[in-house]
Amino acid sequence: SLKKLEIPSTITVIECFSLFGCISLEEITLPSSVILIERYSFSNCSSLINVNFSDKLTVINEGAFKGCISLKEIVLPASLEKIDNRVFEGCTNLKKITFPDEIKILGEYF
Repeated sequence: SLKKLEIPSTITVIECFSLFGCISLEEITLPSSVILIERYSFSNCSSLINVNFSDKLTVINEGAFKGCISLKEIVLPASLEKIDNRVFEGCTNLKKITFPDEIKILGEYF
């Protein structure tokens, strides 16, 4: 039962469905090497409370955090350029998202 995950600094992309449905996961720390979170990477991680984003992250693709019902607040990094559709769909307890000052592409994130 994985509760906390620190991604190694050798990783640059979080692949599609890589941690899909990891229901015990509560916290993720992404190193500065991570520039892309692919589709549905952390979907249905229903216990996920805290995400520490990489300061080099540029893209979060569709449904990456869909169904993460324990998320309450997200602070997106200043480096983020694109947030795709339905990234936070079904995150019913998410009350606050802090966006970077400039973002080039903003999908329908709910």
